[in-house]
Amino acid sequence: MPKNIWQFPLKNHKDQEDIDKTEELLTENIWKLFIKFSIPAILGMLMYAIYSFVDAIFVGQWVGPEGLAAIAIVFPLVLINSAVAAFMGMGSASLLSRAVGAKDKKTVSKIFGNFTVSILIFSMIFIVLGFIFAENLVQFMGASGLILNYGTRYFQIFLFGAFFINFYGGANMLIRAEGHMKEAMIIISAGSLLNICLDPIFIKVLGMGVEGAAVATVISVGVGAFLTLRYFISGVSKLTVSMKTLRFAPELMRDIAPVGFSGMAMQLMTVIQQVTIFKSIGSYGGPNDLAIIGATLNMLAFAFIPLWGISQGLQPIIGMNYGAKKYSRVKESFCKFLLAATVVALGIWMIFMIIPHMILSLYIPDTEIVNSGINVFRVVLSVFLLYGFLVLPVVFFQSIGKGNIASFLLITRQVILFVPIVIILPFLMGLNGVWIAVPISDALIVLISSILVIRELRCLGISKAGSTERQQV
Repeated sequence: MPKNIWQFPLKNHKDQEDIDKTEELLTENIWKLFIKFSIPAILGMLMYAIYSFVDAIFVGQWVGPEGLAAIAIVFPLVLINSAVAAFMGMGSASLLSRAVGAKDKKTVSKIFGNFTVSILIFSMIFIVLGFIFAENLVQFMGASGLILNYGTRYFQIFLFGAFFINFYGGANMLIRAEGHMKEAMIIISAGSLLNICLDPIFIKVLGMGVEGAAVATVISVGVGAFLTLRYFISGVSKLTVSMKTLRFAPELMRDIAPVGFSGMAMQLMTVIQQVTIFKSIGSYGGPNDLAIIGATLNMLAFAFIPLWGISQGLQPIIGMNYGAKKYSRVKESFCKFLLAATVVALGIWMIFMIIPHMILSLYIPDTEIVNSGINVFRVVLSVFLLYGFLVLPVVFFQSIGKGNIASFLLITRQVILFVPIVIILPFLMGLNGVWIAVPISDALIVLISSILVIRELRCLGISKAGSTERQQV
C-alpha cells in the first residue's frame, strides 16, 4: 500500500493489494485482526465524536447551562440529518463487504455513485425543510426562552454543513468496510482536530457563543468531506469513482435498504428517545435538570464510541467471511470481539461510577448543579458495563444482511420498551422515574439481543456450516 493515501497507485499494485486485504480478512488470526481493524476504528470514531463532545464542553463552560441545554436539545435534529448517512453508509458498507467476499465486481463498481447521489438528494430535502421550520422544530424538542433562541441559531448554521457531514460520515463507513481502517482514522482525525482548534476561536475569541460552535463544525466537516473525496479519487479504494458511475442504482437498494434502515433506525430511534426524555424533564424538572441530562447523554454518546469502533472493526470481517461462506470463522470473530467489547465497557463503567463529579464538571462549571447531578449520572449509566451485548448484536445482523433483526432490536430498545417506561414511571416516581427508565430498557434489550444472537450463531454452526464448509473440504 502506498505510504501517502493521496498518491495514485498503479492498477496492478492496487489489484494485488485488494486480493491481499481480502485474503487477510478471510484467514488472519482473529486477535491480530482485532488490533489491526478495531483499534484504528476506535481512534477514528472517537475523533469523530469529538465534534459534539467538544462543542458541548466549550459551550457549557463559556456560554453557560442554557447554551449546553440548547446543544443537547438540537442534537436529536442533528441525528435526524445523520440518519441519511447511517442509512446509505451502513447499507452500502454491508453490501460492499459481502460483494467483495463473494467477488462480485459488478456490484462493487456501482456502490460509490449510488451512495453519493442518494446522500445529495436526501440531504437537500432535509436542508430545505430545516430552514423553513427551524424554530418550530427546536421548540418541538422542548426548548423555550433563551434555550430556544440559542438552539435555533445553532441549528440554522448547522444546516449549511448537512450534506458535508452526511457524505463525510457515511463514506467513512465505506472506507472501513474495505478494511482501510487507518485511512478512515486519518481522515476523521483531521476534521476533528480542526474542530478542536476552531471552537475556542469562534466561541470565545470572536465572541460568537453557540453560533461559533456551529460555524466551527461546518468548516471542519467541509474539510473532512474534501479529504474523503480525495481518498476515493486517489485510486486506493476498491470502489469505482467516475462521472459515468455517479448515478442512482435502484437495483442496489434492495440489498442496501434492509441494513440501511437499521442504521437509520439507530439514529431516528435515538431522536425519539431523547425527545421523550427532554419533554418528560420539561414536565417534571427544570433548566438545571436539562443541563444535567444533556451532559450525561453527551458523555454516554462519547463513551459509546469505543464499543462502536470495535463493532466497526468486526463488520468487514463478518461481512466478507459470511459472503465467502466461512461460517465457523464468523462465529469465532463475533465471540472474541464481544469479549473485548465487554472488557472495554467494564473499564468505562468503573470510571463512570468512581468519578462522576469530575466528568460532569467538564460540562457544567456550577458546583451546585454538578453535585445535584451525580446520582443521576450514575443511575442513567449504571448498565453501561453490558453495552457490548447491546452494540455488537446489531452490527452482527447488519453485517450478514439481516437488517430486519437489527432494526427490530433498535426499535425495541428505544421506542417499544423505552417510551412506555419513561411515560409510566414518572407518574409513579416523579423525576426519578425518568432517570431509571434508561437502564431498565437497556437491561431488557440486552437480554433480547443475547437470545437472538445465540440462536443465529447456532444456526451458523449447525445448518450452514455443516452443509457448506464440508463441501469446501
